[in-house]
Amino acid sequence: MLVLAILLVMASLAWPRVEGVYERHRLRKAAEDVRVHLTGSRLRALEEGTVYQFRFQPDGRSYDVAPLATGATAVLSGTLPESMHFAVDDAQTAGTSGTAGMTSAASITSLADGGALANTGLTSYAGLTASSATVPILFLPDGTADDTSLYVVDDLGRRLRVSVRGLTAAVTVASAEREGGR
Repeated sequence: MLVLAILLVMASLAWPRVEGVYERHRLRKAAEDVRVHLTGSRLRALEEGTVYQFRFQPDGRSYDVAPLATGATAVLSGTLPESMHFAVDDAQTAGTSGTAGMTSAASITSLADGGALANTGLTSYAGLTASSATVPILFLPDGTADDTSLYVVDDLGRRLRVSVRGLTAAVTVASAEREGGR
């Protein structure tokens, strides 16, 4: 009985560590799933020669990938686990002409194919503002993308940054940190 009691005490002391490792693994997996969908957006834009968008809701859990065209339906979609949500830096949602750090209308219309907006049926880029319910990250057919980051945050405040490099559209997942830099 004494040995069993000692084992029980040792297990109860180790349990928080084991649970923490499991939660960090779940956070990493969720961020990697988002990275895969972002990379898929880039590949679709390159293959189909049209602008694709990865849309997500800050403080929300769902995301999707769709062409940047009027009435286009999502081709890929996903949802973060119940205990996680997206977050963005305040600087990314500031501004009046669109989401800061996101592709400008001028860069879209200056594409070599005569303008991506002409291919999408859209007449302006005005609908993609910081006040929108979803935040788009655009992937252009020339292999570039919005130079931006988003965070996958768990209910304990741990977060992973998922970054998209504008020039190459490469997507990376940074190491975990606490919300507020703690």
